[in-house]
Amino acid sequence: MKKNQTTDNVENVLSEINTLLSALDTQVHSSELPERVVQALETTKARLVEISADVKNKAQQLAQSTDSYVRGRPWQAVGTAAAAGLLIGVLSARR
Repeated sequence: MKKNQTTDNVENVLSEINTLLSALDTQVHSSELPERVVQALETTKARLVEISADVKNKAQQLAQSTDSYVRGRPWQAVGTAAAAGLLIGVLSARR
């Protein structure tokens, strides 16, 4: 799964949780709704926010390490990219 898809999925889930919590607040009295359901939704929302932040941090770290590798070894990076392009071209031509 791509980074953008993961981020979009997390944002969609958070949006749905916010919508659900808002609907529950406006349509149902808190005494009628089990508190543990609301607590579970809020806990899930908090955990998804944490996961989203972790994914973003790891992606930034990966980008920084890739950048420093390429800057430290530019010709190896060019050779690797050329080899990958050649491999993709050969595999695409076979189909």
